[in-house]
Amino acid sequence: MRRQHSVRHSLCLPLVVAAAAIAATGVHAQEAPIEKQRGVRGRVVVAPELWRTDAWPITGARAEALASGAIVRRPLGRPLKPLVEKTPPLTVMLEGGGLRQESPETPTLKVAGMRFVPGSIVVPRAVVARVENTDGVPITITGGDSGPVTIAPGATGDVALKAGPPAADGSIAPVVLTIAEWPFAKALARVLPSGRVLPVKDGEIALQDIPGGEYTLSFYLGAEPIRQQPLVVPERGVVFIDATVSVKGAADVSIKDTAAVPIAPSLPPPPPPPPPDQP
Repeated sequence: MRRQHSVRHSLCLPLVVAAAAIAATGVHAQEAPIEKQRGVRGRVVVAPELWRTDAWPITGARAEALASGAIVRRPLGRPLKPLVEKTPPLTVMLEGGGLRQESPETPTLKVAGMRFVPGSIVVPRAVVARVENTDGVPITITGGDSGPVTIAPGATGDVALKAGPPAADGSIAPVVLTIAEWPFAKALARVLPSGRVLPVKDGEIALQDIPGGEYTLSFYLGAEPIRQQPLVVPERGVVFIDATVSVKGAADVSIKDTAAVPIAPSLPPPPPPPPPDQP
């Protein structure tokens, strides 16, 4: 009987040592400094009426070009209806501080019915845009940094977009793309020197890891900024953006500095139970 007890003791001893080692590891993991979230997250509520197909007025150079084309194609003296189009996409952007989009989406423009759709976009940095020609004739795109680009019917062409020099007020003027065959068909592309898109999905901006610093928070409808304001991101902590966009395209924004959210490190799995005693 004494020999059997000695064997059982020798089998359990390694298990006890292993359990003690794992428990010690767990203690060290708990004593390790906890990590904290940092960056930007938020919520964006948009009035559903804003997305009507006739909700957005066309203004500026595009309106002048389209009006000139309409006058040519219609009898003189006939009044023109206000030029409207589908509201361009909403983009929430952080600008400044050397920000870079790690993998920016390729902007895509479609040429349909002798016009660009959408007719107005913003991109966070110099990119190559994709232009799809759905009309039945070849077209030539001018105004891009790559020079004239000819696109066959049903084909797609690449147009380089590069940020232009800043204006007197510090803003960046948009690039104007034109279809040579239809001078009234224009698109505006505002190319930022340094920016990062804050993607909005189902009305929510998921947590974005942004280095601490001073930035500009911008809301764009197409290439047009509808709201811009300073935003300070702390080195440790989360800034919450609460925004609403009205049917008229006006953005109301409030910023909340939330406390850092601790994230406890993962603990190792518990040790396996010792085997049952053998008779």
